[in-house]
Amino acid sequence: RVVEDVIYENISNFASEHLLHSFIIDVDDPMITGIFFPAEIDEIKSTNVKEEQELSNKLYENLTRYYDKKSVVEIKKIIREANLGCSNFEIETLAYSIYSLIRQYERNSSGFSLGHYENWYNVNIWGPVINRIYDDIPNIDIVRGESSSLASSDRKNHNCSEVGSHYEGQNATKWLNESGLKLPKMLRDMFVSLCKSVDWDLEKINNVETVGYIHRGSVLMIITLDFPAGYIHRLSKSDLYNILEDIESFNKALELITAVWKSKKQVVRTMELLQENEKDSSKCLKNVSIRKRSNRTNNQTSKPKKILPDN
Repeated sequence: RVVEDVIYENISNFASEHLLHSFIIDVDDPMITGIFFPAEIDEIKSTNVKEEQELSNKLYENLTRYYDKKSVVEIKKIIREANLGCSNFEIETLAYSIYSLIRQYERNSSGFSLGHYENWYNVNIWGPVINRIYDDIPNIDIVRGESSSLASSDRKNHNCSEVGSHYEGQNATKWLNESGLKLPKMLRDMFVSLCKSVDWDLEKINNVETVGYIHRGSVLMIITLDFPAGYIHRLSKSDLYNILEDIESFNKALELITAVWKSKKQVVRTMELLQENEKDSSKCLKNVSIRKRSNRTNNQTSKPKKILPDN
């Protein structure tokens, strides 16, 4: 069966708005089991899956140094020992992110679970952990909330973020709305913008993806949207990552930080694909000439004609 046909035949039966109305398939949505066969779902999940980019050995090495540390004192000692004067962006930014979290543990570890205002989490957690890792990429913005809705319509965004003040579970109304409708639609709009930037080159479109972050309190989910084949967008979600208030569970925070760095690698991969398009555009412009194409072709491929007859 054709995926698009199956969706078209079934969406009229949905009582409320659903991602399938926008031809976006959430591979983790239990509702798709009611309209697709198991083999079809497996094919949707496995078709043209983007390879997950690995982090540098240096970054892995430094992340490992913080692993299994159970106290603020131990972690701060590692930060002090880090070679922060080596001009290595990854190492310096990792130390900054971890130090920002450690300051909160020192101040009040239970603060991670309290119901702060949304901006508290932006400033104290998600800014240091998400925003700062993109500081080495020129002309890229991390946008949140309504600003990302506006930006998605007319800018080449590669990622966006939705934030809330308190995590109430995956079945909470706001979480369901943002992970199930709002953010995926933003990612789709951004994806379309990227497609326009490569002049709808199908080979590149099938390799591009957009990345989004949903965070509620100290809980994070990473979402990616791509275009595996046909006319359907595919939405994939990560496991839930959490920063726990117990410093002895700091490994959970390190797993979250690692996942964010890996998501950045996916963004960089997409940007490199777009830059390849810019190189192609440059090549096209270099081929522009003040002579007619036919004359240029003749001059390049034809042998000189004899004007005078042979004696």
